[in-house]
Amino acid sequence: MQTAAQLYEEGQRLLLSGDREGAFSKFSLAAAMGSEEAKLMLGSVYGFDASVFGASNGASAQSGATQQRGSASSSQQRPAPSAARQAAPARSSIGGGYAPSARHESGASSHASSAPRISAYDANEFEIVGTVLVKYKGRGRDVTIPQGVTEIGFQAFVSCSTLESVTIPEGVTKIDKCAFSGCLNLVSVYLPKSVRTIGEKAFEDCDNLPSIAIPDGVKDIDKGVFSGCAALRSVTIPDSVSSVCDEAFLYCISLNDIPRMRGVISIGANAFCACESFTDIRVPDGVKSLGEEAFKGCKMLKTAYIPSSVTYIGANVFAECPDLRKVELPYRLNADLGVRTWTEVKYYRG
Repeated sequence: MQTAAQLYEEGQRLLLSGDREGAFSKFSLAAAMGSEEAKLMLGSVYGFDASVFGASNGASAQSGATQQRGSASSSQQRPAPSAARQAAPARSSIGGGYAPSARHESGASSHASSAPRISAYDANEFEIVGTVLVKYKGRGRDVTIPQGVTEIGFQAFVSCSTLESVTIPEGVTKIDKCAFSGCLNLVSVYLPKSVRTIGEKAFEDCDNLPSIAIPDGVKDIDKGVFSGCAALRSVTIPDSVSSVCDEAFLYCISLNDIPRMRGVISIGANAFCACESFTDIRVPDGVKSLGEEAFKGCKMLKTAYIPSSVTYIGANVFAECPDLRKVELPYRLNADLGVRTWTEVKYYRG
C-alpha cells in the first residue's frame, strides 16, 4: 500500500505531465490519509475545501471529494476572465485564491509544519505546483510572487509584455532558465537574499531593465542571463560570484564599464561582446581567464588593461573594436587578440 507521501509525489508527476484527473485522484487519497500538502494542492489547483478530507477512510474521503467535484464541476475549472476583468486595467490581483485551512496553519502534522506554505493567491494568475511557480498567466504590471514559492520555473514569465515590476519573496532559491526572458517592459526586479541559482537567459531581452543586484550566495552569472538587456547600466555583483559565463552581458549596449566583481576568476566567451558603451576597461584583479571574443564588437573601446592574474586569453578577445588604441597585458601572454595592426599592444612584467 502506498504511503501518503508516495501518493502525493505521484500526483505531482501526473499534474506536471498534464493528467489533471489522475493527479486529482492521487491527491484525494493522500489528503484522506492526512497529507497537508495534498490538501493544499487540492485547494490551490482544484479549488476544493480541504475539510471534505476529514474522513479517515481513504475511499470514502475520495468519494466525497468526487461528489463535491461533480456537483460543482463548472466552478472547479479555472474560470476564464470575465469581460469586466478583461476590460479592467492590467494590474495583478494577489490574495484572491485559496487560503490554507486552520489545521494546516497550526501545523497539525510535523511534516506539514516543516514544509513551505503557499500564501493565498489568485489561481487565475499563478499556476503553482508544489512550491514551484510553473506559469504566470496574468496581465499585471506590478506583480508580487506569493510567499512560500521556492522556485520560479522555466519560462514562467516568458514574453510577459505587461510586466513592469516583480517582487520575489524571501525563500525563493532558484530562478530557472528563461524565467523572465523577453519581458520587454520590465523595469524593476527585487531578488531576495535566498536566491542561489539564476538560470541561463533568465532575463534575456528585458530591453528596459536599467539595473539589477545579484544576491550574495549566487556563484555564477550563467550563460546569457542578461544578454540583450539594452538599457542595463548598473549591475551589482557580490564576492560570491566566481564565474561570468558565456554571453552573460552580450549586447548590453548601455553598460559602460565592467561591473565591480572581486570574486570572479573566469570571464566566458562573448561575455561582454557588443557592449558598445565601453570606452576604457580594466579587467578586475583576480581574473584568471578571458574567453574568446569576450570583448568583441565593443565599438567605442579605446584602452584595455589586463591584470597579471590572467593566465589565459581566448582568441579574438578584442576583435571588431575599431577605436581600440592601447592594450596592456602581462608579458608572458602571447595571445591572438584580434586587434587591428595600429593598436599598440604594451606588455608589462606582472
